[in-house]
Amino acid sequence: MIKDHLNRILMLTGILASILNILIIITLDFTVPDYNSMTQYVSEFGIIPGIVSRIAQTWWLINGTVLMLFALALNNTIKKSGKLSFLGPLFIFLYGLLDSVGSVVFPMDAAEDTLIGMLHMAVSFLGITAVIFSPIALIGRIKKDPYWVRLVRLAWTAQIFFLLIYVVSVLAFAEICLSRYFGLLQRIFIYAADIWIVILGVYALKYQPVVGEN
Repeated sequence: MIKDHLNRILMLTGILASILNILIIITLDFTVPDYNSMTQYVSEFGIIPGIVSRIAQTWWLINGTVLMLFALALNNTIKKSGKLSFLGPLFIFLYGLLDSVGSVVFPMDAAEDTLIGMLHMAVSFLGITAVIFSPIALIGRIKKDPYWVRLVRLAWTAQIFFLLIYVVSVLAFAEICLSRYFGLLQRIFIYAADIWIVILGVYALKYQPVVGEN
């Protein structure tokens, strides 16, 4: 019973954190002077001197921790099937660890010519790549769980969208196309990932707190 309540709390916290993450980014986009959300990375909030960087870094630590705990609770919520059934929650865990907490441990370097700056790009890229493949990694589990099976179509839709925005963002990063809008593309991806977390959390709260082991 205690475990059930804890998982529900972690799910609810993940939902709230994902919604708040969107609101914080939008607020900073419109209030930080001389900042262009169309062309600049979200990570650049973390290197702006003063209150902006403190807000951004504090929030990334909180949000990353919440996402990691959310992933652990999600693993306890969907029926397990197969030895690799942990991959879906693991990918979300890595997203919180690498892209959020990692952005504080390894801050962005605007010039991208320092070791810390290169590590930031590497861990952020790995974290983003992990969450991109979380839908397909979860599909095997949700197909075999009668409480979650109705989410299969939405999971496939999320996976296709993630792959599309991922490819376009890589092309923009490589300055092949849409490089002037990389900031916008990054935000579209972040908001989509947050919405994906919200959907998973809502399903967990609505249908099945804890299924347990097979």
